[in-house]
Amino acid sequence: MNKTTKLVYLRFVLISCLFLTACNPSINLDQLKNLGSQKPEDTISQGNINSEDILKADRLVALVYQNKLYLADPDYPKPYPIYEFKHQEQPVRQKLDTFEISPDKQWVVWYTPGKGVLALDTSTKKVQVVNQPSDFLNTNPYFEFDQGNNLYFITNNGNTLVKTNLTSGERSSVAIPYPYGNVFKVSPDQQHILFISGYGQTEGEPQFMFTDNSGNFLVQFTTKTNLADRHQVIWTPDSRGVAMINGQNLEYYSVNDPNSAQVLFSVGEGDRILNINRVGNDIYLFTSQGYWHVYDYAQGKEVARTPIAIAKELNSPVFYPWKEKQLLIEETLPEGEAQFNRLWVSDLKGNKKMVMDKYHEVIVKTQLQDLD
Repeated sequence: MNKTTKLVYLRFVLISCLFLTACNPSINLDQLKNLGSQKPEDTISQGNINSEDILKADRLVALVYQNKLYLADPDYPKPYPIYEFKHQEQPVRQKLDTFEISPDKQWVVWYTPGKGVLALDTSTKKVQVVNQPSDFLNTNPYFEFDQGNNLYFITNNGNTLVKTNLTSGERSSVAIPYPYGNVFKVSPDQQHILFISGYGQTEGEPQFMFTDNSGNFLVQFTTKTNLADRHQVIWTPDSRGVAMINGQNLEYYSVNDPNSAQVLFSVGEGDRILNINRVGNDIYLFTSQGYWHVYDYAQGKEVARTPIAIAKELNSPVFYPWKEKQLLIEETLPEGEAQFNRLWVSDLKGNKKMVMDKYHEVIVKTQLQDLD
């Protein structure tokens, strides 16, 4: 190859490299090689993001990685590190449903045995103790927000339902009669509360109780739901009643007449409903045959169905209904003597995008050491 030919060849290579780089500006080989070691906020490069940007999201998830709390918007998958945990603030359990986020996204709430019920103000980045830890909360750390951003949780050994406004500090309580006090559900219009029994139950007929938001006008009823499924219950979007599972049936119990159950939807013979969730008007039902059924409450019919096989390439996937016709999928992956989670968002056809590459890293294997 003579000198002129070499120059032409080098010029061609240079132009080709520039062309490929211009057409693929996001390609970074070092980034791909070191994907597992990167910080979650750097894994997906979509420009700078701050707390104001992330809080504009329609809905958020909260995740933990290396002693930091991240907020992530699955529609814009670039997690934001909003808080670094202090001593005893990090929760023991760190799954996708560990944290509750208020509808206005001002508050993130969780429980830790060392500190109690904690609330992070996303605007000030400060944490306040909402309630001190207790043996009861260690076993039953259940809380939820209503649509007015009030936080509810049960304390006093299951005898008291606490309602608190985290912004104003206003706090009220409702006495809970035995045998209720493990789990509750607040209606979307905030006018009624469903209490679910936890003690002294028969196998076939767990007890439930409707009250108003002051704990008055008690209406108790029993169902044919299995005792193990008694927590699989949701309020209907119109707040007129609740829906729960009974074998292959989705059953409706109205506030006005809870003793007359109505079947809303049934899966096929030999199938059984295992899990129930509501997103807007859609009720998501997971069945023993490995399908998610989507029942539109307003239309009164099934509108979609998808198999869990849409995530067959993922490792130990766990599904969480998210938005209209969307699922969050939490994957568990091994890494030496540890394991970590990875989060995806998917439509019902299985089209996925990664939300957070790595979080909740824990040691799962330990080695015995010889003592001198």
